[in-house]
Amino acid sequence: MNNQSFSPLSAAEMAVIWKQYMNDKELFLGSYFDEKRPLTVIEISHIVSSIQTNLIAKDLILGFAQTAPSQEIQAFLLKGREQVQQHIESLSQPLMVENIPVTMKWDYGVEKSSVPPFSEKLMMFHLAAMITENVRGYGLAMSKSPRLDLALNYTNFTNEILEYAKEVSRISIEQGWLEEPPHIPFPKIHLE
Repeated sequence: MNNQSFSPLSAAEMAVIWKQYMNDKELFLGSYFDEKRPLTVIEISHIVSSIQTNLIAKDLILGFAQTAPSQEIQAFLLKGREQVQQHIESLSQPLMVENIPVTMKWDYGVEKSSVPPFSEKLMMFHLAAMITENVRGYGLAMSKSPRLDLALNYTNFTNEILEYAKEVSRISIEQGWLEEPPHIPFPKIHLE
């Protein structure tokens, strides 16, 4: 075993290292395949925020799935829960590489009830709202993360979740749950 003790870097040493990253734009932006630079605090905060948003979504979806009367809706919700779990695992990877603690999971708080507290229409409305929040969060994280590999992950997550959102809309339309939103009247054009 190595008897060398670990000593943290001083502020001056960190400043020198950071200046090297900033001067080497390719190193700062990173690449998709090469060695990555350490995460910035802003990148860490967006990753953690995205993980927390997904953990909340995962638990809410589980609660909805076990209480939804329709087998079709249950299966659809469980498919979404799997997708959310994949996002959580992918988001956790950069943190684990740098030995940063990953956010605690919350699924132990979901009860085993099968009595639906909400209609399936309201469940789908809440699911659409969660999707909107996730897309917003991924977009913000992408805009604040200079590392290209993180931006690519957020882009892929957004594409996956938007595909799922299309299915939410399809089911809502088929069930008659999606109401026509208010809009301005189209002007009448008289052609002669």
